[in-house]
Amino acid sequence: MERIIGTIELGTVVVYKLIDLRFLLKLMAANPANAFAQLVHFLTASFLAISVGLTETSSFEGMLIEFCDLIAIQV
Repeated sequence: MERIIGTIELGTVVVYKLIDLRFLLKLMAANPANAFAQLVHFLTASFLAISVGLTETSSFEGMLIEFCDLIAIQV
């Protein structure tokens, strides 16, 4: 049972970190055509599907601030 709980916790942490990374890549205005940025976006898209569109995406000098990422992490 402990192994199953540990695996679930590890999966949760990995998802949180990927969403964090997605948020940072958008904040740093990373090139969306980059393969790594596309991979992170692809891996996190299904986890963020429910919160996309909840708030508007703010931008400042090319940097995007997606509050839906932060909301998904808190939920």
